[in-house]
Amino acid sequence: MNRARAKKQGGFSLIEVVLAMGISSIVLLAVGLVLAASQTRWNNTWGKVNLQQDGSYVMLELSHAIKEAVSATVEDGGQVIQIYDTDGHWVKYTFESETNTLKYKIEDQSTQTLIDGYVEDLSFTVENNKVGIDLILKEDGQEVHLDSTVHMRNYGL
Repeated sequence: MNRARAKKQGGFSLIEVVLAMGISSIVLLAVGLVLAASQTRWNNTWGKVNLQQDGSYVMLELSHAIKEAVSATVEDGGQVIQIYDTDGHWVKYTFESETNTLKYKIEDQSTQTLIDGYVEDLSFTVENNKVGIDLILKEDGQEVHLDSTVHMRNYGL
């Protein structure tokens, strides 16, 4: 009589439970892998955005100083630029390749760091009133290349 009652009771067999758990585990594993890949992609994209923001900031600072300049000279194969304003004061921007750092010094002030640790390359060119800037930033496998030509508004004054 117990056997007859057992067959009449509904439920899952051991094989059905094990199979359901196996399929659930595979689905959860797939969801976990998709989430992990999404997080990695998000971090990479965010890193590149931060690098682009830093590059934009550097280019803005350089462009502002150059636009107000009356003249500019390039030194050390294009890795240093000295910019003179209308009052005869100067500011010097120096790329230090051994530390991947961009520093600047305003006349009669101490040297300051503009960006530290991930300037891959920086070069300046000067032709008449045009200053070319070629900047490459690199960090954690991400790379941003910015290139610009800035005109000195007060050139020759």
